[in-house]
Amino acid sequence: MNRRAYCIKAFILFCVLLFSACEAYASTLQAKIEDTLGEKMKISIDMNISLTMPEKSKNEASTKEIVRTIRSYAENGDPQAQSFIGVCYLLGFVVEQDLSEAMNWINKAADNGYDKAQLTLGMFYYLGKEDLGEIVDFKHDYAKALKWLTKSAAQDNISAQCALGNMYWQGKGVKKNYKEAFKWWSKAAEQNHPSAQCALGTMYYLGKGVKRSPVKALELYRKAEKQNDPEAQCRLGTMYYLGKNVRRNKDKALDFWLRAAEHKHPKAEFCIGALYYLGDTVEQSSSQAAEWYKKAVEDGYKEAQEELDKLSD
Repeated sequence: MNRRAYCIKAFILFCVLLFSACEAYASTLQAKIEDTLGEKMKISIDMNISLTMPEKSKNEASTKEIVRTIRSYAENGDPQAQSFIGVCYLLGFVVEQDLSEAMNWINKAADNGYDKAQLTLGMFYYLGKEDLGEIVDFKHDYAKALKWLTKSAAQDNISAQCALGNMYWQGKGVKKNYKEAFKWWSKAAEQNHPSAQCALGTMYYLGKGVKRSPVKALELYRKAEKQNDPEAQCRLGTMYYLGKNVRRNKDKALDFWLRAAEHKHPKAEFCIGALYYLGDTVEQSSSQAAEWYKKAVEDGYKEAQEELDKLSD
């Protein structure tokens, strides 16, 4: 996956996180909204706000009433309601799209301690307009990203914990610190987050930030793989192919790589291409090799281009 595609995917995820917050908020507001708007709102609330939002044309008047009601709570300082209204402005839902107003409401929610709004701000500052384009009007600001992600992570927001782990692991915006990366990924892994489990597995495998333990690494990779984490699937494929800390089994390796490839994991696609090129575990096929190498290149693994060029010669 190229960087632009990743950023778009990340932004969509943040919106989903906020809409998930709205869904939870809908249940806490149900009684209040029914008291305010009457029995006619029950159907909309039962379906939950986040799911009815894209279907506003079916019941547009009721949807507008819901948003107006939630806005009244936002104006009275409710942080979840403020976050909801921020998303409405961000996406131009019911109200006219206004990115400045969106940031205003999301900032209010974050200042009032709402972890999902803090996460969103942190990631906006982390990515900046360099990656998000017109979604925001400011450049990367890693200091602000660190501030908001840390506040969110301290409230056990699992996505913020993962993001902090990545920042400290890569040393992006902060001084590289494997122990801090281990700390935050451990917190996310304790909440059963597959990407954090996989990341911890890599730390144990490499012995960075923690005493090296291939056994512990394998255990964590397997936990993540059971939740369909493509990175864990790819790493398990490599371990089984090479016989590293497991009994060598190329059929299992191929199976793991194929599972990862279903999620467009570029390195897994490259490895499958190599198997077809060599006729290893599968019947030799230059055309199949080229097809997999091409997928790997398209999904961001540029090293595959050299192998693809060899097949074209």
